[in-house]
Amino acid sequence: MRKIKYFLPMLICLFSVSLVFSQGNNTSLGKGILYLNSNNIEKAIKYFNGLINQGESSSMLYFYLGEAYQEKGDLKNAITNYNQAIQLDSGNASAYYNLGLIEMMEGHQNKAIQNFNSVINAQPNSILSEMANKQIASVNDTSNTSQILKKWKAEEIALLAEEAKAETSLQQKQSKPGMPGMTPGMKGIPSGMQGIPGMPYNANINTKTTRSQKTIEQTIEEIKYGILSVRQTASQSLPYYSQQDIQKNLQSLINLFAQEKNLEIRRNIIIAIGMANTQDAGNFLLDFLNKPDESFSLKIVALQSIGNITNSPDLSEKLKDILNSLVNDWQTRIENASSEISNDEQTISSLQDNRKTINTEMKKLRKTINKENKKLGRQGMMGMFRPGGFRNNNMFNGSQNTNNTTLTSSEIKTIKSDLKKNHDSLREKYKELRKIAYKENKLNENIAKDSAIVSFNFATLQSNVPAVSSVMPQQIGQNMPAGMPQGMPGGFGNFGMPQMQQPQISVSLSNSFKAHAIRVQTFAFMLIEVLGKLGNTNCLNAVQNAWSVFANNSFLIHYYLAEAQLGDYNHINALVRRLKENYPAGGTQLSDEILLRQGIVKILGKYLVSNPNKNYSGLLQYISQSDPYKGVRHAALQVLLTLK
Repeated sequence: MRKIKYFLPMLICLFSVSLVFSQGNNTSLGKGILYLNSNNIEKAIKYFNGLINQGESSSMLYFYLGEAYQEKGDLKNAITNYNQAIQLDSGNASAYYNLGLIEMMEGHQNKAIQNFNSVINAQPNSILSEMANKQIASVNDTSNTSQILKKWKAEEIALLAEEAKAETSLQQKQSKPGMPGMTPGMKGIPSGMQGIPGMPYNANINTKTTRSQKTIEQTIEEIKYGILSVRQTASQSLPYYSQQDIQKNLQSLINLFAQEKNLEIRRNIIIAIGMANTQDAGNFLLDFLNKPDESFSLKIVALQSIGNITNSPDLSEKLKDILNSLVNDWQTRIENASSEISNDEQTISSLQDNRKTINTEMKKLRKTINKENKKLGRQGMMGMFRPGGFRNNNMFNGSQNTNNTTLTSSEIKTIKSDLKKNHDSLREKYKELRKIAYKENKLNENIAKDSAIVSFNFATLQSNVPAVSSVMPQQIGQNMPAGMPQGMPGGFGNFGMPQMQQPQISVSLSNSFKAHAIRVQTFAFMLIEVLGKLGNTNCLNAVQNAWSVFANNSFLIHYYLAEAQLGDYNHINALVRRLKENYPAGGTQLSDEILLRQGIVKILGKYLVSNPNKNYSGLLQYISQSDPYKGVRHAALQVLLTLK
């Protein structure tokens, strides 16, 4: 079997728009929506298609069918149905939004922006419009694969970047330095959550939101029993409750998550659970990561939330096991592809042996046919047969052969019968050759695809796949029998036999494979980053092994940081050089750079404890006073106070 069970579920979209029951007037859709929300994708597709077959037609019907196909990973049908939804209602902003997400995932940046702009035009002052604006900014900032990783982080610390941007080092030199242990302020974000990617920003959450006036118990009750809009609003306040409140109600939140189907609400619950910082919370998030049918975007949020949990002693070991499984699954995929190549090549070799045998048999048949033609006074086989047989079945009665020997009618009849049998045999041999050529072509296609998988390199994830000629053993035209022109055996000309077509062989890796590779690489990088932050040195080998498989230069500096956090300082110089480079101009890259440098500064302090270095100490002193961004200055100050 060529099917390989993926470790991770298919990526649908980074932040999908839930429209469940928002179109209450479309009651016939309810059952299909329930199927969709309970992850019964095939049933949902069957139900919605059944409605269409019964003559129903509405924009929301096609939207939900498109969403079901998108969940399944069938992006072609998803796009078709979203477009149909837009045809029926040009103001269907949700269809435009999901189309934009698909185009963004496929790397079609211009088309993605066009669709997001259509969202803004259709609903200019809506939450969906705000989300579309952020996606456009993300598309404009994204230049390589690493941005898939970074966009979750960058949004959460945007306020920090904007606040720090307005400051200058000269203004801060005269001000009183912060107290040890203080964290850079972030308006609207609870203390202790600033460093967690994905917390608490949501495209549907106003970042100016503060803790609800209601108790957490009242909020949980609203999420449990309220209508969708009430549940969404209530869930947005969960991350703003105190850690103590969340710990007291942790089991209620876990139970709430199990019954909730809305993606946005589940995301907010996961963030809150991560804030509990208990072993039970860590175990819940780990169990969630191991569920194959859960949304990939939610798994990313869960993985980010795990980074906030410090009260789970075996957390890093379990995450290490997940990372090892990710590596093993990918390597198994490569091994399976290599095995398929070997099997297909052996089959091709056997087919080629069969073809040689058939060619030998055909050569004997041609000689026999030529001899019989000579007996009948004919030179060669040209013009001998048509689909109906001889040109003139009466022309041989009493005729002479090339040796001037008169043949009787009985002899002529026998020769004619033998000729027909030999010609029929020749026709069958040709059919066998055609089947062999077809099989070889299919096998060559499989070899090309499997070779592309085996030679796939995560470091060049965005580059084009090599042409098929570089990986295929032979082209179909080269598999024809020796001396045989295109379409016919042995240069016989066209006797009414079907011409052999030369199939075209496609070699590009499928979009689904590339999308899966991006998901696997993204998840591996997130695991590497979290394991680095947890600092368990027993995880170093697993991280280095994963990097050997999924390496990409766009994440290299983050990998060096994770290595150092796990006790390997071989690339400490590269980390120090990063502190001396210019900051990016702005946007998500600047936000990510601030977080990265905070991490480098902290690990540099850890390095200096056992490896004193005046130059590095001087660099930290300079950064604590003169770095243009407050978060980095505070990190350096904390390190210096610890060293003193």
